[in-house]
Amino acid sequence: MLPTFVRAVLLPTRSPVSLDLLQDALETAVVPEGEWVLLRRLPPVRPGWFLGDEALLCRWIPEPSDGPVHPPITVVIDAPDRKLPSLGSEDADLTAAYALGAFGPGAAPGGLVRASQASPEWPEAAAVAGAHEGLIRVRLSYGLGAGGTAAPSGRVRDVELNLLTALVTPLLELSEVLGWFHAPGERLVSRQAVRRALKHAREDGRLPIELWTHQRAWKLADADEWVLHDTVGMPSMGGRDIELAIRADQLPPVDAAVFLRNLSLYTLDEGDPFKSGHTAESPVGRLRARVLARGFAAPVRRVVRWSPIGGRGLPAVLQA
Repeated sequence: MLPTFVRAVLLPTRSPVSLDLLQDALETAVVPEGEWVLLRRLPPVRPGWFLGDEALLCRWIPEPSDGPVHPPITVVIDAPDRKLPSLGSEDADLTAAYALGAFGPGAAPGGLVRASQASPEWPEAAAVAGAHEGLIRVRLSYGLGAGGTAAPSGRVRDVELNLLTALVTPLLELSEVLGWFHAPGERLVSRQAVRRALKHAREDGRLPIELWTHQRAWKLADADEWVLHDTVGMPSMGGRDIELAIRADQLPPVDAAVFLRNLSLYTLDEGDPFKSGHTAESPVGRLRARVLARGFAAPVRRVVRWSPIGGRGLPAVLQA
């Protein structure tokens, strides 16, 4: 089953936000060239995480051109006045909502809590999961409406991300908003960090991958002080999530993060280039890849784990 929503950003809020406030804030959005229209307000149906809340239904239609034209995008913006469900609170409605991309394709239950606990560069992140009382959701779809298809030909990742970012940026400035959360990448950042990331990406002419994916590090309880670095969210960008297992004395955390990012970015252009048994050079010598159906830490997803060839054996927790 293909998800109805192909992209989404969630903004946890400290208190409920009205659609009138969202509509006013969107007046300042600088959307990509094309026609941007508010189609109508969807009335509330019943409490539900797919399309149960009152919402703004909008449409972006790109400008005609002599070349390929991007398919129109339907945008649904709502503001549920309740917390994002925590891990363990799943029911049939919530399970269906996740499957249909209600929080973004690839999002997994408990993601906001995990992101709150694994964002050391933003100390205030630790309180977001517990402090938020509502959400603003901006979601993109091709499948809503008559004649729509879930995954049309001609869709372009960067067009979708640029539109989504343009819409979320003014909403992020609302005083009720606690931060930016991309659920498929379990990426939780402050509004200041979003501004910096967008500025640096524009200056460098690149995708602000740090807003859409997350990098984490796990210290393993073993005598050799192994550390497992990983990425989350690369599949939502068209790439592959990567793990890197090294000892703490082999590579400083910053250098490990750079190497891991470079490995994962390589998969954006090459699709799924790494197979079990492949080798690669690294700052700590040669590494060997192992493709796994699930990684070391949640969320459950396919990963490619890289570890040194030779030397001390991996800890038991990484050999299963």
